Amino acid sequence: MCKHSPLTSTEKLFTGRMNKILYCLYTCDRDRHNLSTLKSTDWYKSTKDHPETVEILDVYADPSIGGAYTCAGNTLTVNTEESYDNLCIKTYKMLKACSDLFIFDYLVKIDANIIANNHNHTSHLFSFEHFIEKFHKEGIIGQYNGLTPIKPNTISTFRNWASMKKIFVMPEALISYIGEAKWPKQYWAGGCYCLGKKSVEKVLKQKDLFDKFKSLMGGCEDMAVACALK
Repeated sequence: MCKHSPLTSTEKLFTGRMNKILYCLYTCDRDRHNLSTLKSTDWYKSTKDHPETVEILDVYADPSIGGAYTCAGNTLTVNTEESYDNLCIKTYKMLKACSDLFIFDYLVKIDANIIANNHNHTSHLFSFEHFIEKFHKEGIIGQYNGLTPIKPNTISTFRNWASMKKIFVMPEALISYIGEAKWPKQYWAGGCYCLGKKSVEKVLKQKDLFDKFKSLMGGCEDMAVACALK
């Protein structure tokens, strides 16, 4: 259950800790039907039955809320716009809110629309069935791990993706800002990836990078996370 204010350092120190996993079901108003379908799966029902080691959140964005975020029940809403080119900002604010509000060892971000298998025609690796297979093999949890690898990630392949999405991007300008060594040659797709607590802390130190991804990279949130971890 969400807390309505950040934990103090004392609370964090004396709260009993197990290997806790925080699942963030990333969604929006137009995807409520997919979220509902995901919550009707055996995976969701069996996973939520372990509250001592698991917390599951529905994550929305809404620029009209007061404060940086609100948390009621198991719904987290962050204060930002809900748009494709703003996903990197939504992700950053989600990670910040989760870091403030929860004790966890690993955070798993899952797009609720993974259940729709929208990309299954491209590769089985994007499918919900693949998620289930890898989940039961304990193949998703890690400091930086995920479901579907995106590789190779070159400027050319990134431009092709942006062209397909009809998104204006300037990867050369980003590289000028971050340096070539920080460009991730591969990363985990946004449908599902996992970050350990240390990885979340590293990402949160790089807010400016996520601002650059919004202005230069079409809001590509999964690549922004990988870039922050390099």
